Amino acid sequence: MEVTYSLTREDYWQFNKFFLKRRRGYRLNPVIAGLVAALACALLILSDKEPLLLWAAVLAVVAAAGVGVGWVVLCRSFFLRRAVRRLPADDGSFLGEHWLRIEPEAIHGKSRIGEATIRWTGIREIAENQDYIYLFTDKHVALIVPKRAFTESEAAKGFGDTARSYWESGKRPTQTVSS
Repeated sequence: MEVTYSLTREDYWQFNKFFLKRRRGYRLNPVIAGLVAALACALLILSDKEPLLLWAAVLAVVAAAGVGVGWVVLCRSFFLRRAVRRLPADDGSFLGEHWLRIEPEAIHGKSRIGEATIRWTGIREIAENQDYIYLFTDKHVALIVPKRAFTESEAAKGFGDTARSYWESGKRPTQTVSS
């Protein structure tokens, strides 16, 4: 089964978002910041007797936590997107036309600067979302296959299912026959 497609900077950005959303701390850090702020508020409420000063302190802590959480989310999105836009070189092998063929033994790929063959034992994980199929060769590196490259959604599903089947078969140890 083979597919030809063109990767864009937007595809690379979508991969990075997909990867980051799967990381444990991505969604947890803002929650932790909010919990720390709530704890600080509770400590202030329990420790101070002056109501006006108490409420001013509570509002300051809540505002600081809100700004901190907002800043984390904004910076993460803005600065990551800015960095990702600059990463793949325009004349490199990552962006542009790609050809990929999956077979029971391996994945064969080609871009305008070279060719590669990856055995299924070299694939760590196969993941997908609504728009892409990702064949991870390392923790942070994947072959990105946009589903728009397929004429029908069933063809994309078939590609993903076939890749998973080959991958599962390729992970099993091969048996050697000795005479």
